[in-house]
Amino acid sequence: AGHGAPPLRPSRALSTAECAAAFDPATVPAAIRTDEIAVDPRQVADIVAARLAADDRITLHLGTRVVAAAAAPGGFTVECAAAGGRRVLEAPVVVNCLWEDRVRVDTTLGLVPDRRSLMRYKAAIRFAVPPGVLERELPSATFVLGPYGDLVSQGDGRYYLSWYPVCK
Repeated sequence: AGHGAPPLRPSRALSTAECAAAFDPATVPAAIRTDEIAVDPRQVADIVAARLAADDRITLHLGTRVVAAAAAPGGFTVECAAAGGRRVLEAPVVVNCLWEDRVRVDTTLGLVPDRRSLMRYKAAIRFAVPPGVLERELPSATFVLGPYGDLVSQGDGRYYLSWYPVCK
């Protein structure tokens, strides 16, 4: 951990009293305390967007759908479709960051997974609780049994709640 952050502590099981102080014992009978580092994805997105806009070696093709990719001399070609029509882009390096469309595009390049792929949809919301509404701050927690999800307290009454509605 950098920037003066304290070192991460080893994980440990909470005592029955510690667990009951944070959670309803009927719902959460046991818990493990872990140190984790969380970042605000909006801040990361702002940093990445600023860097992309500032670097003349990067060309953004927003509003574009990748149709297929192929190996070519000196790199790759990527066939794209946009409102203005189709075009083929050439690049020495291509990184597939398409999430739910990743396997389809990899397959057009001949990269077929050796096993069945599983894509999970993660839903999330951000919310803020006005001061004085809660008796105490909600604890950050990740639930790993049953419907998976997590709650991250970002301080000042701001929270990030996420879960996987299917494919748990």
